[in-house]
Amino acid sequence: ALRRMATLSSEKSKGVRIALKDGQMEISSSNPELGDAREDIEVDYSGQEVAIGFNARYLLDILQSIDEEQVAFHLKDNLSPGLMTPVEDKNYLAVIMPMRL
Repeated sequence: ALRRMATLSSEKSKGVRIALKDGQMEISSSNPELGDAREDIEVDYSGQEVAIGFNARYLLDILQSIDEEQVAFHLKDNLSPGLMTPVEDKNYLAVIMPMRL
């Protein structure tokens, strides 16, 4: 899903918007030349709704370096860095900075 949104994101920013709400993650991107795209994914999330922008290329790099099916994505708010860890290996930690979209 993230690869598809990255393909459609703006060439300049490569930004994607991630919105989380109970049990669901929405990944969306917008490109003035190609239009808008959105995809929903079921996730294990319960908490306050949050929407945050990230560079899709950086997210993909992190996910490719983690050799596991499940990844924990820790978010505080839309201005704080996100933390990504493999569910099974707590020794690896990736930090990704948010971006304004």
